[in-house]
Amino acid sequence: MRNLILSLLMISVSTLSAQTYKLDFSNWDKNRDGRIDKYEFVSVFKRQYASDKNFTQDKGLDDEDFYQYIFKRADLDQNGDLRGGEWQFEYDYYYDNA
Repeated sequence: MRNLILSLLMISVSTLSAQTYKLDFSNWDKNRDGRIDKYEFVSVFKRQYASDKNFTQDKGLDDEDFYQYIFKRADLDQNGDLRGGEWQFEYDYYYDNA
């Protein structure tokens, strides 16, 4: 049930945000090492998208759970960072760019 809530929340946030913000991999890869680590991911997500939705008002869900869930989902090889293909796949999935 929690995963369903997280997925629905991400879809609602992405629908609002995709029209407002056009970001590419370089916007997320702050240190330009070709990888997006959890810190970079959470930092950009909070700055760009969190203002679209007040996560603190959602019962049973906190911000860190939400960020960790989305990052883990995107990290297809589970190595702790996102490479270009992983990031692009998840970005296209949520923003219907495929």
